[in-house]
Amino acid sequence: MIDKNLLILQIIADLNAAIQTALAAADDARATATNKENVAENRYDTLGLEAAYLAHGQSERVMQLNAALEAFQNLKIVPDNHPVVMTGSLVTLLDNSNAQRVVFIGPSAGGRVIDFESKQITIITQQSPLGAALADAACEDEISAKIAGKMVSYTITSIC
Repeated sequence: MIDKNLLILQIIADLNAAIQTALAAADDARATATNKENVAENRYDTLGLEAAYLAHGQSERVMQLNAALEAFQNLKIVPDNHPVVMTGSLVTLLDNSNAQRVVFIGPSAGGRVIDFESKQITIITQQSPLGAALADAACEDEISAKIAGKMVSYTITSIC
């Protein structure tokens, strides 16, 4: 059985690493945008402007990652024996071809994939199509969701 406390610590470490990467990218873009060698010489010379937009985007990304980090730091661990899927649940799914997928219902950071104990665990939120389909579902329930334009079906094999 997976220790969700350790999983959350791994997610927090992953988010911290992503924040550091985004901060470094924002600093690089800011330095490029403000470098006197990148002052526009004509209206078609947009390197400085593009770098400024990139710096702004990276700064926005840092804010999103910080919000996700705070959400995971404040996440209350749900007990392993709860009967339905909720935020904080670790859910094992089986598709029609018997391929297994493990998802963690997080408060944010949907789409991130964490390698943990030799498993790939995808973080999803209840706002995602799959997360919405899983909300309040129980073990052995069959759920369907439209993902990337096609319907997928899963059977819930475990919730912890």
